[in-house]
Amino acid sequence: MVKLEVVGMKEIQAVFDVIDDMGISREDVEIPLTPRDPGGVSVVKGRRLRIVIPETVPAEEWCEGLEDLIRAAYGE
Repeated sequence: MVKLEVVGMKEIQAVFDVIDDMGISREDVEIPLTPRDPGGVSVVKGRRLRIVIPETVPAEEWCEGLEDLIRAAYGE
């Protein structure tokens, strides 16, 4: 198993693809550059999203469920 050491543009773009489709502004999202398992989504400072990319799951695969994680974080 290969661990992701640093979140790069490939991973960030995978997140952007999801949030863009949802109509969420990129300005309302923070993506830490240090990946952490299991990854996750939380709401900070009102409606700002913090999206943490996991270390051990490829971002493209993990982002397949990202919309559901975002909706859960917002309580939808």
